[in-house]
Amino acid sequence: MDEKRPFADSGEVFDAIDRDAAKTLAMVAGDVVLVLDKTGNILDGSFDPNAFPEFEQWIGDNWLDTVTAESRPKIMEMLAAARKGEVQHWRQVNHPSREGDVPIKYVVVSINGGERAIAFGRDLREIGKVQQRLLKVQQSLERDYIRMRHVEARYRLLFESSREPVMIVEASDYRIREANPAAHALVGAKAGSLADKKLLGLFSRKSGSTVTAHLGSALVTNAVSPVAVTLDKGGREVTLSASGFTRTGGNTCSSVSKMHSDRSSPTWHPCSTS
Repeated sequence: MDEKRPFADSGEVFDAIDRDAAKTLAMVAGDVVLVLDKTGNILDGSFDPNAFPEFEQWIGDNWLDTVTAESRPKIMEMLAAARKGEVQHWRQVNHPSREGDVPIKYVVVSINGGERAIAFGRDLREIGKVQQRLLKVQQSLERDYIRMRHVEARYRLLFESSREPVMIVEASDYRIREANPAAHALVGAKAGSLADKKLLGLFSRKSGSTVTAHLGSALVTNAVSPVAVTLDKGGREVTLSASGFTRTGGNTCSSVSKMHSDRSSPTWHPCSTS
């Protein structure tokens, strides 16, 4: 049964089991316990009538008649194996009821040389409910993932197509994580070449402290006025405007966008570990 390790040396314990103890063991071994003859007729049974209100009617019926059509071959196989005294494995069958099918996992143990058998059953309804809840959670996560992908796609489209120079910058070391095409064009960089570069390297030395102070302020307050700074390449003067935000995963970011050569404001978004 499920490849369990057999008892090694407990023969005297089982030899000492009387009728009442055997009944108790059988009752606690399963949620449903059925005593069967070799043809599968139900001679007796033990179960909680509150959990299985319709099972009381089974006594005297054949086990085959209590299950759904697709479960009958499994019942026949278990009964045949019991008559042969073969070691069995748990099999799930479904019992029809007014409230829907009741899934139960059974194993059949042969007794009296195959003249009788005991079917031990475990109720799978709670497991099914847990599986349904997990399925709903999984489906909800998948829907959230799809929505996030759509949001990301829209953000990416706006980011890439914006005429305003925008950069996402790590606030811990002012390293550029992302920059849109307009930002590359403004600083005279090749497409895609700004990622992982130091932001301060884009500005003149005299503007370095101004940029650092502005980005630092943006991480602690939203009321930061734009500042005029000078690009290192070409000495072009631009207006820098930064704002901070928190990324999922515990990082704080601030952005640098609206960076124009005519002193319109660029907005830079630095990210820092919070």
